Amino acid sequence: MRTGHSRGVSVLEIILVVAVLGIMLAVGFPRLVTPAARMYANDVKAQLEQARYEAIKRNAPVAVVYDADADRFETRLHPTDTSVTVTCTGSTVLLARDASEYRGVVVTGPRSLVHYW
Repeated sequence: MRTGHSRGVSVLEIILVVAVLGIMLAVGFPRLVTPAARMYANDVKAQLEQARYEAIKRNAPVAVVYDADADRFETRLHPTDTSVTVTCTGSTVLLARDASEYRGVVVTGPRSLVHYW
C-alpha cells in the first residue's frame, strides 16, 4: 500500500493555471490587435503614395480628395483635361478608401482635404 504523493493534477492547480493564463491574455491581447484607426491611416498613406506613382506614370495631375458625403478618400483624375483644378472633380476614380470599412473610425477635421501631384 502506497502512502505518499498521489498522481495527477489537483483542482487547485488547474484553477491557478487558468487564472494566470487569463491575466496574461487580458494584458497582452490589446497589443495583438491592430487598432482600426491605425489600419485606416496606413491605408490612406498607401493611397497617397499610390496616387503619387500614378501621377508620375501618367505624367498628369492626380488628386486625393476627401468626399465628406461618402465619408471616403478618393484618388481622382480627369481623362482629358490636365489642369489641376479640374482633376479634383475628375470623373475617373482610381481608388477609394471608405471609413465605414473600418469599425469605429470617424474622420473629423477639415471637410475639404485635397492633395495634388
